[in-house]
Amino acid sequence: MKFWKAFIAIIIFLILTLSSRLFFEFIQNKDEPYVKKEFVLDTLLTLKIYEKDKKLAKNTADKIIDDLKDFEKEINYFDPNSQISKINQGKIFKATSLTYALVEESLSYSKKTGGFFDITIGCLMDTWDFDGEGRIPTDDEIHDALSKVGLEKIKMEETGEIRIGK
Repeated sequence: MKFWKAFIAIIIFLILTLSSRLFFEFIQNKDEPYVKKEFVLDTLLTLKIYEKDKKLAKNTADKIIDDLKDFEKEINYFDPNSQISKINQGKIFKATSLTYALVEESLSYSKKTGGFFDITIGCLMDTWDFDGEGRIPTDDEIHDALSKVGLEKIKMEETGEIRIGK
């Protein structure tokens, strides 16, 4: 019995030693990734692309960053020119397919959660200015904001127009 325990222990030791050696050899032979850091979507993003062709890796990283910046321009709540801000401002416009799909999916989640996830609540939160100094809104401001809250207020047209109606 002692023999088998010792034998199994030696086999396990040999397997672990061999596998760890192979693992470290694999790591050492691995190409260094192309690394690009960029501040996008209010976050420091670090991309690591494992590709032998560094030019292809750089072009891929640049494309990813450009796509994320384009996405940010469309959905940035704090940018008054973004499509999301235009919706919140009550403007009627033709949304891009990306923004349209995002709002459509958000409405789906709102419905699935029985309204607990409500994308129209931003105008009510803005009355308190949580992102700035903070303040207590007047009753009229709260009443006005509440008139814009609710999933039924969002109108999505087949033409791609999105608006918040009263």
